Amino acid sequence: MDIGLRIQAYRVRSGLSQEALAERLDISRQSVSKWELSQSLPEIDKVVQLCNIFGISTDTLLLGEIPTRTKPSTQTLHLSTEKEIAAVKAKVKKERNREFFYYCTNNNLEKAKEIWTQGGINLEYEYAMNTVLMQATRNGHTNIVEWLLEIGATLNSSRRDKKTALDFAEEYNHKEIVTLLRKAKNEGES
Repeated sequence: MDIGLRIQAYRVRSGLSQEALAERLDISRQSVSKWELSQSLPEIDKVVQLCNIFGISTDTLLLGEIPTRTKPSTQTLHLSTEKEIAAVKAKVKKERNREFFYYCTNNNLEKAKEIWTQGGINLEYEYAMNTVLMQATRNGHTNIVEWLLEIGATLNSSRRDKKTALDFAEEYNHKEIVTLLRKAKNEGES
């Protein structure tokens, strides 16, 4: 379940139109629409405002299920400490990482690039980028593999068995990906 569907469900539950919610957030209706269609993600300050408007916790909005109640909640969330704000930022980053991984492993290059350019992706750890690269390789997503190599993925292995993306490409007989990864390996060794 993605955050876009949760935003839409809580907006409807709260009896707000996209336009009314946009007005309360001081943004365009199109921004709300893009969030609900999972074409973009709200900035952290907007996540906090959404939670206050909907009367829910950030956990519920970022990680929870779609509400089944039809009556609006009267709870209010106020983030006041640095620790609470840092926790919300971490949850947003985690949600973006999940979406990035999902789009890469499901061969949706356009969405993956969109999330990447929005920032907030925490793939500076070699392990995380290698995991995405290996999964895209196993799934045979040539265009994703090519793009991941362009943005800095390496062929190093973080697995216990020391398998690399190239090993997976050869094992699954993805010839185009084998060619791409061998070229990247040769360039890395030069």
